[in-house]
Amino acid sequence: MQVNEPFDISIHWSTPVDLDLCVFFRSRDGRVGGVFSDEFRSEPGDLGSLNNFPYILHMGDEKEPLPGKIGRELVKVGDPSIFDRLDVVVINYADAIDLLDVDYNDPCGGCTIVEQCIEAKPTGRGQAYHVATLSRGDDGALHVQPVNRILPLGEAYDSIPGFPLVCE
Repeated sequence: MQVNEPFDISIHWSTPVDLDLCVFFRSRDGRVGGVFSDEFRSEPGDLGSLNNFPYILHMGDEKEPLPGKIGRELVKVGDPSIFDRLDVVVINYADAIDLLDVDYNDPCGGCTIVEQCIEAKPTGRGQAYHVATLSRGDDGALHVQPVNRILPLGEAYDSIPGFPLVCE
């Protein structure tokens, strides 16, 4: 799937945990960063902005869903043309901070990027759930590439541009 216009990224889950949707980026001019819950570093700018760079806005952290309910978080990407790469990552911060292996498998969970749904059935062990990478193709558009893998924090730190921000 290719993306040229503004789009949404959302996660949904049914397990009773507080999951956090993060979108990390590398812009075409080489800037690296991310948008994520403002509770990671307690900086309001971490939610991003649609009115200025990075033209991505996190719509806010939703805590764990009530029993029988679905939790949701949403990120809006206002100008995809400025990005070379976007990485969609989900973190259970409470467990990740203690370096516990997290099982992100959820029969009712998933991530929707534009209109493509990636079911929450990742492989691997670790703390950070790398859902997908969107990278610029030869045609100039961003292409969604599902990753669906759990990474140890160190591997996510080394391989995902912008991820070190949530480790500060």
